[in-house]
Amino acid sequence: LVASFSPAKREDIDRLKSRILVGVTASTYVQASVKAPPKAVVHALHQAFVDQETLEIGYHREDGVTSKRLIEPHYLLLKYPVWYVVAFDHMRDSPRTFRCDRMLAAAITGKRFKLLSKDKFPLSLQGNEFIM
Repeated sequence: LVASFSPAKREDIDRLKSRILVGVTASTYVQASVKAPPKAVVHALHQAFVDQETLEIGYHREDGVTSKRLIEPHYLLLKYPVWYVVAFDHMRDSPRTFRCDRMLAAAITGKRFKLLSKDKFPLSLQGNEFIM
């Protein structure tokens, strides 16, 4: 299918594919708590990811604390069946990984960001934990 696109579109597709990572299967503990994120959150996250735009999110941590964050969604990581976004978090001024189903709200800001390489992110993204 990809071969049927123009060379420029194929490059776009390859660039996008390189930002979607597949990791090891989530633990049974994590799987037991996963739920579907709101459709509006999924839509905003996908658009921000593809267009490389910052995203304002409401996030509910495992310990129950909620916060508002401004993130740059650089990579998506699937640890079946759980999706994560690997992002630069402006609140913490550092890379962070957010579980997508813990996002309560998401809004695209319209501000674009420059993609950072994987080596700028936590060690959990390096090595053999994921398949590219």
